[in-house]
Formats: sequence, C-alpha cells, structure tokens
Amino acid sequence: RRFLELIGQRREVGEEEDLREEDHREVHQEDGREEEGRRGVNLPAGYSARAARVADVDAIVALLHAGDVRAVGRADTPRDFVEEVFTSPFLDPAHDIWVVEDPSATVIACADLQSPNPEASFDAFVRVHPAHTGRGISTELLEVAEARALDRLGGGRRTKFWATADPRDANAVALLRARGAEHIRSFLHLERPLDGSTEAPDLPRGVAFRPFRPDVRDEWATFH
Repeated sequence: RRFLELIGQRREVGEEEDLREEDHREVHQEDGREEEGRRGVNLPAGYSARAARVADVDAIVALLHAGDVRAVGRADTPRDFVEEVFTSPFLDPAHDIWVVEDPSATVIACADLQSPNPEASFDAFVRVHPAHTGRGISTELLEVAEARALDRLGGGRRTKFWATADPRDANAVALLRARGAEHIRSFLHLERPLDGSTEAPDLPRGVAFRPFRPDVRDEWATFH
C-alpha cells in the first residue's frame, strides 16, 4: 500500500499514530512550472531531492531499517512492502515517490503520496534516516507531498491529508501538529508465532478473520 514501517512499542503490539491535516494551500507556480512544494525544496547544503526509482529500493529499505532499529530495536520493514509502492495503483511512480540524497549521494530520506480517491483523502508517508533528522528534511518532503496532492486534486477543492508518525517521536508529532494536524487514530501491529504454540483465539459470535482484498476498492475505503 505504501512504505509500511511497523513501529511503536514492540512487545506483541506496536503502535503508530495517524494524524490528519485538513488545509487548502495554494500551489505556487513560476515560469509556468509548478514548484516542488509551496516554497520549493529547500534542503540543507549538499542535499538534493529527486524522483525515486526502482533501483532505489535497497537504499530505501536500509534507511527504513535504521528507523526500525531506533524505534523497536531491530530491522522490521519487509523489502516487498517497499517494492509494492512502485506498482501501487494509487500513485504515479514518476511523480509521487521521492528520495533525498546527502552530499555523498546516499539516500537518507524517502516519501510517497497515495490516494484511491483524491477528493476523499491523500496518504503521505515521510521518513528520514535517524542520523539526518532535525535538519528540516521532513518539512520539505511534506511540502512536496502537499503541493502534489493539490496538483492531483485539481485545485479549488478541499481534501484530507493523512500522515503517520511514531507516537514516541516527539519531534515528528510536533511537526505535524504545528502544520495543523490532529491525532485521529493509532495503528497496531500484532504478532503471533506460527509454530502452533499459541491457541486459536476465541472470537465473539459473528466475528471472523479473513484476508484483506487489496484489489477491491471498498476494502481500502474501509481501511482508511
């Protein structure tokens, strides 16, 4: 669905905060060309942003794993979750997935923007390598994502802008709140061993498990 980083308090349950930003912001244009964000991409000296490529998957996984280690103590993001972003029907890989490189051309941040229905909402995912946080990179990637959302929306309308943050990352949460976001919900990541050592759950009457159906549009609407 997107870069899915499973983060949070890791015992058997993890948690991720989802914050919604409802705002109508103007997309600036200069010389007939849309800027990448309201103010352009203003990164620290030596850093540069570009559209991501499939060849960047390993580098993206590496920076997400660095975040995993800081958040939960071990690498956790599956490679196929990152690969699936490039084939998602809810974005254009050439315009909706970005990476940031440091002066050594190492990928140190990533972002993507997805939406099954732009008039309903957009889902932005932004992550920066722990060694490069606090330099305004997340802010700039959010700017890019917001401008791209307005471009896809067509202008003159309102929508919801969703973003996620580790609830223990006070700086990330503060950044989103400063941009007008409010906490809407938390995602839980549940784990259980598959060696038969746990008993099957005793579900309430009328409740049953079934696989998620990613090819059914209404499934995504329910999930969101």
